[in-house]
Amino acid sequence: MPDVPACLVSVIIPAYNAEKFVAAAISSALAQGIENCEILVVNDGSSDRTAEVLSQFADQPTVKILTHPGGINRGVCASRRLALEQARGEFIAFLDADDEYLPGKLQRHIGLLREKTNAIAVHSGVELKSQQGGNDNPWQPAFDLGPEPRLYDLKREKYFLRRNHICNSTIVCRRSALQPDRDLPSYMVAGYEDWIIVTCLGTRGLFYYDPQPTVIYLVHPSSYSTSLYQRSGLIELNFIEFYLTMIPRLPGFLMKLRACLALLVKLVRLARLRSSQSASEK
Repeated sequence: MPDVPACLVSVIIPAYNAEKFVAAAISSALAQGIENCEILVVNDGSSDRTAEVLSQFADQPTVKILTHPGGINRGVCASRRLALEQARGEFIAFLDADDEYLPGKLQRHIGLLREKTNAIAVHSGVELKSQQGGNDNPWQPAFDLGPEPRLYDLKREKYFLRRNHICNSTIVCRRSALQPDRDLPSYMVAGYEDWIIVTCLGTRGLFYYDPQPTVIYLVHPSSYSTSLYQRSGLIELNFIEFYLTMIPRLPGFLMKLRACLALLVKLVRLARLRSSQSASEK
């Protein structure tokens, strides 16, 4: 990575079979009105019309479309790493292909990082948009940390290593705080890649929480968050993979021990769940 950033902010958007959503995500980043900005979209081996949709942005000088060698599907972590290898921004902003930035999001959060010089990342609340229907929404994200803005140490939060309360699409961080080889594993089977990034960043510095929603967080039938509640045991498997991936990345014996104990709890829970399912099938 160059020592002197070539632009202010790099927005990273991995896209896999995102034909229905990715145009809105890119458009929301373009609409931020930041001239010194680049938008890096990685077509992660999509088999739908994602490539065709992305071609509509070919004439946008701030949008760069990337693919893996051979156009294969390598997953979210590898896609974000590919984008980071080419990112030139002083700040890195993440955006999922099925989410959208609200107006002024990047300018607001870059301003907060300029002001809060001891914070390495800023995140915010979200505006939920659901395509599920009904009023009872089990996917209501737990990204609301209260009505007041605050600078805080993630490692000191009670939920650290237990839950992720930070929406990936709301994160803007200092490029210097990221360590791609540690923060982005080569491959993950389950879907807690975002939590890995959050946790790794949390071991390096302070976060600033902005209670104002700055992202439209979309819940839809094909989203991974939806599948978590449709397949028995999937949540436990996600937790188990998270701990196995995170433990060697954690600094200090006590932090590793805390994660090991949490892993043991999830393994026991999964074993009991499987045992109960087996008994019910007899």
